[in-house]
Amino acid sequence: MLKADFHMHSSEDPLDWPAVKHTSFQLVDEAARLGYEVISLTLHETLHCPKELQDYAKRKGLLLIPGMEATVEGKHVLVLNPPEGTCNPSTFEKVEKVKAEGALIIAAHPYYLKSYCLGEKLREHIHLFDAIEHCHFYTNYLNRNKQALSIAEEFSKPMIANSDMHFFFQYNTNYTLVDAAKKKDDVLEAIRKNKLHVQTRPLSTFEFSRVFGNIMLASTDPRHVVNKWLYRRTHPL
Repeated sequence: MLKADFHMHSSEDPLDWPAVKHTSFQLVDEAARLGYEVISLTLHETLHCPKELQDYAKRKGLLLIPGMEATVEGKHVLVLNPPEGTCNPSTFEKVEKVKAEGALIIAAHPYYLKSYCLGEKLREHIHLFDAIEHCHFYTNYLNRNKQALSIAEEFSKPMIANSDMHFFFQYNTNYTLVDAAKKKDDVLEAIRKNKLHVQTRPLSTFEFSRVFGNIMLASTDPRHVVNKWLYRRTHPL
């Protein structure tokens, strides 16, 4: 079984600067230190998996699967293993085309309260999704994963636990064990066939508050606000 996380961010993310401090190489270092064997770097609307990063991950014992957190008709969708050079698939029709070329599609945190979460769009486009994400951001008394679990059961879709990691302290509370050889195609096929075991625990009140507080601080940082505005000026949805 391979310890895996398929939803992670680094400072190269065009929409997360300066909230995310660590580089992709530092992310790999920390993942290796914590015993991960498979990861996917999923920057917003950006495919970032240069050969030097893949080689570095391999030297650290990690399989790095290319990916991105796409914005699809305003909703966040994880796209793993898209063809090299893929731009953000901005419509569900484009997601279908990317999937036909071998990409694996995961519904990211579908029932959380932000406008970019899929919500009922998940059911509407359920045929596109290979798996549904079990989000790390929950407690014993507040858990927005319940509806995702219900949809996964209704449509026989795998649940996959990811960290949506922006800060290193988000590691290790929510990840997936994949029953596959450490090869990209084998891992992707294991996800499709639900050869997975979700490893998760609710956050403590302190952990939940820490994640929420850091998100709020980052979102109100003037540099972050200006950076997002400038990015949208040149990359309209």
